[in-house]
Amino acid sequence: MGAQMRFQGSVLIGAICLAPLSAQNVGVSFGMGCGGQGGVAQISATALRPGFPATLQVANLPPNQSALLLLGDSKTSWWGVPLPVDLQAIGLPGCQLLVSPDVSIPFGTGIGTALATFTVPLAPVLAAHPLYMQVLFVQPGFNAAGV
Repeated sequence: MGAQMRFQGSVLIGAICLAPLSAQNVGVSFGMGCGGQGGVAQISATALRPGFPATLQVANLPPNQSALLLLGDSKTSWWGVPLPVDLQAIGLPGCQLLVSPDVSIPFGTGIGTALATFTVPLAPVLAAHPLYMQVLFVQPGFNAAGV
């Protein structure tokens, strides 16, 4: 496996940006996580290179819960709505939507860590475009929304 990158995430929101694939796969965390009973979730990824396998891991999750990985191409707007969006109005005080949720991938938290290995598509457009990620997971009783 290639070099590993680690980033801070959280209940709703472990936000990272994986720089354009041609820019040495540098990852940068951004925004504030809104915590969880087990602390802030950890998002890590091996280097993302078109045509090669990569591994994405989300750790420090509550066991046996539902979760959602949000993938987006922006951290500044989503369909004309400026990001971040404060989520207090839907029962998530201190939480923000930090990435455009262009793709949502549901997953289970298992024993508290989720791991996925996939091959990065061999598409030239991926080499010049950043990828932003954020994690949302269910945490019953943590806040009014239960996440």
